[in-house]
Amino acid sequence: MDKSNLLLLFERPLEPIFTLKGDKKKTSFVTPPDYLNDKHKAYAAQVVSRFGESADEQVNVPQISIPPMDDLLELKRDAGFSLFIDKHRKLAARLIDIFMGFAFSVH
Repeated sequence: MDKSNLLLLFERPLEPIFTLKGDKKKTSFVTPPDYLNDKHKAYAAQVVSRFGESADEQVNVPQISIPPMDDLLELKRDAGFSLFIDKHRKLAARLIDIFMGFAFSVH
């Protein structure tokens, strides 16, 4: 997997991961069903099969053990975020720790 594809996950972050990402090269992410919330599980396969054909590249997201993230999910996806709020700063630090641990475990 090309590590530059990771940047595509930050493009339109409020859209589900299975939608096409990228402006120049359309990329689709094929994710394990466990990674999708209940709302998206019902129609994710249909969207991927319908729009995945027009993708220039497909990235298979590997199944990994998901770390406990209950504390991170306290902040809603569309909520405001500021590093000046102590709780938000701690959540950001926790998320960075998770990503750094994952980055060093993947070769």
